[in-house]
Amino acid sequence: LGMAGQAALSALELAIAGSTGAQQAFEGKFGFAQVFAKRELKPEALGGLGRDWIQRRVMFKPYPVCAHNQSAVAGAIAMRDRLAGLEAERIEVRVNPYMVPGMLLKGPFSRASETLLSTPFCVATALVRGRVEIADLEDFSSSAVADTTARVEVVADPAIGYPASEIHFHPKRGEVVRHVERVSPQDYTYDVGQTVAQLRRMVAEVGIPAAALDLLHSFVMALPSGD
Repeated sequence: LGMAGQAALSALELAIAGSTGAQQAFEGKFGFAQVFAKRELKPEALGGLGRDWIQRRVMFKPYPVCAHNQSAVAGAIAMRDRLAGLEAERIEVRVNPYMVPGMLLKGPFSRASETLLSTPFCVATALVRGRVEIADLEDFSSSAVADTTARVEVVADPAIGYPASEIHFHPKRGEVVRHVERVSPQDYTYDVGQTVAQLRRMVAEVGIPAAALDLLHSFVMALPSGD
C-alpha cells in the first residue's frame, strides 16, 4: 500500500509538472495488462478508474496481529472481565472459513511472524494479559499463555462473515460464556483522524518520538505540496 501511494503521488506530481503519458498505458499492446498479466484488458474494465478507489476498502489493524485475528483479539479482551475466576476446559473460536496458513498453529513458536498468525496464541494472550502488543508476540516463554493456547480450538463456520468471530468459553465448572464480534471490513476502514489516533498508540508502544508522527501528519495533510 505504501508503494501504491508513492506511485500515486509521483503520478500526480508528474501531471502537475505537465508530463503526459501513453493513452493506452493499461490496455495497449505494451500496456500494463499485457506486460504483467499476459492478457488483454477490455475497455469496460477501466470504467471505475477515478471513481472506485480500492485503497478506501483497506483494513487497518488496531492490534499487531494478522487481519484474520483482529476481531477475535478484540472479543477476547472484551470478555476477559466476565471470565474472572473461571478455569477453561476449552475455548472455541469460531471464524469464517476464509483462513490463512498459520492460524491453527499452537506452537512451539520462535518468531513473532508465527505468533501473530496463530489464532490460539493471539486469543490466549488477550485473555491472559488483556492486551496484545508487539512485546507480547515476542514472548514465547509464558506458561500461562501456552496453557491457554493449548485449550483454544478454531472452528470454521460459514455462517460467520469475515472478519467477524465468536468466542465460546467452556469453563470446567459453570455455564458457557459467549462473546460475538459482529464486524465487517468497513469497521476497519479508518479515516484520517482514526488513522492518526491509531498511529499515536503505535509510536508510544514502539518508542518512536511523537514529534516524528506530527511531522508525518503535517506532510500528508499538505500533499501534494507537503514539505
